[in-house]
Amino acid sequence: MYNTLINLIGSTFRISLPVILCALGSMYCERCGVLNIGMEGIMLLGAFFGAFGSYVSGSAVIGLFFSIGIGALLGFVHGFLTVKCHTNHIIDGVAINLFGDGLSIFMLVMVWGNKGKSTEVASFKPLDSIMKKRIPVFSELFGNLNILTVIMLCLVVFSYVYIYHTPNGLRLRVIGDKPEVADTMSVNVERSQILYVILGSVIASIAGASLSIGSLHYFSKGMVAGRGYMALAAMVFGLWHPGFILLSGLFFGFIQALQMRLQLFGFPVQFVEMVPYIMTIVMLVLTSRTNKGPRNAGRPFVRGARE
Repeated sequence: MYNTLINLIGSTFRISLPVILCALGSMYCERCGVLNIGMEGIMLLGAFFGAFGSYVSGSAVIGLFFSIGIGALLGFVHGFLTVKCHTNHIIDGVAINLFGDGLSIFMLVMVWGNKGKSTEVASFKPLDSIMKKRIPVFSELFGNLNILTVIMLCLVVFSYVYIYHTPNGLRLRVIGDKPEVADTMSVNVERSQILYVILGSVIASIAGASLSIGSLHYFSKGMVAGRGYMALAAMVFGLWHPGFILLSGLFFGFIQALQMRLQLFGFPVQFVEMVPYIMTIVMLVLTSRTNKGPRNAGRPFVRGARE
């Protein structure tokens, strides 16, 4: 019983890592007034370029920088199109998802000659293997996790302090709710929005890298498997708040970890695989009337325009 509980907690943290990271990235985008449903595609390309960078360099750290680079590029494109060109946020996001799916398969064939998966690449070592000595309870719970988990927890703390306890965080919240007020405060709204979309997309690409060079040692076709959409749900369920996003991400991770163990009790595989997505829909329905995000999210800001 003890070992089962320990394994369940460890699996929860491991599975929730990409969801929490991607949800944090989505939070920065929506906090500045830009909807970004292209997180699935950004995660997918982040996972691919993380594996590709690790493959060509032999280093997971270099792979992570490759992932950050593609995330920043996609974030800039999405931010420029939505903020400067006033294109539809939803359509741009869908385009990114389709682009990510197509480009990842094309690059798989170009680099590895395989439409399904890459060869094994260097990945981040578990925390247990890089610690000088084992800490009994810590090693049992978190020993199989890697440095990206530490980065995720640091990002949660940083995001909370930044958004709620700094002048720039106050400006970010004002931009998402009343950009015209931020404009009167001499804030360059459009530049800020593009920078925050880039930041959010970079965090989402790290979430993708946590799959290919974190949990696994390779990239496979469609390996994100809806986690980008699940992260959007975790963000909404977490009230666009870093601390609550951490808790909601852990909840979704727990559901997925529990789903894997339900198969041991003879439940139909098809039903078990549906559980995380069913719970995502249920939680969104239950919180749809109470969860109100940034009021200007998805609306273009035009300087001098009045509502």
